[in-house]
Amino acid sequence: MEKRGQMKMSFGMIMSIILVIMFLVFAFFAIKKFLGFQETVKTKQFLDNLQGEVDKMYKSTYGSKQVSYSAPSNMEKLCFFDMDKNVLLELKGGPYQKNIDHLNMEAILNGKDQLCATVENGKVALILEKKYGENLVTIRFPNE
Repeated sequence: MEKRGQMKMSFGMIMSIILVIMFLVFAFFAIKKFLGFQETVKTKQFLDNLQGEVDKMYKSTYGSKQVSYSAPSNMEKLCFFDMDKNVLLELKGGPYQKNIDHLNMEAILNGKDQLCATVENGKVALILEKKYGENLVTIRFPNE
């Protein structure tokens, strides 16, 4: 009698392989989504920190303070312009706009349409100023 080599896989083995593949695909998808969510959180945290520092300066009588923020890894530029939402973050995935309260946009822009700073070494440096007798905070960049 002739013996033939035959490979038989049980139904359970095939289902196990399919489930492992589905689990790996789902895991990679979930990790990718989580990392995207992490960038969104960092972007919002960056803007919340900026608003917090502006609020502190706004509540003081006068002062000047240089601040440096760690920028989200997907952020390329920080721009200020005079519209309803006065801050624009240029992100690799597209722009993100937000209004920062208590800013003197006329003094910040000084006749320009917008004022932008590029992210250098993952940081953005700003100088927050409030002069005696003024109500709003002015922002400038250290390299101006």
